[in-house]
Amino acid sequence: MKEVTTQGPTPEDVAMLRRVHDRACLSANIQRRGARGEYVARFIADEFAMGNRDETSLSECALWLVRPRTHTASDKSYRIDISIYALY
Repeated sequence: MKEVTTQGPTPEDVAMLRRVHDRACLSANIQRRGARGEYVARFIADEFAMGNRDETSLSECALWLVRPRTHTASDKSYRIDISIYALY
């Protein structure tokens, strides 16, 4: 398990975190300041705090979080909409 860092982000880190957040929200048509956007921001910040400091890796993780999910069962396709779940 990765150790959580207590050192705050540098201004360059903050700019990178904003780019990652903007990219993820734009790709999933999520309002950046809405509940889902805040959830994505917390996820990215948590990843960063656990040591994931690479912009590409953070972007991939954030895009994975917001991607549409489908499940096929009994020849029916279902799309999971995470907005119906409590995000806190």
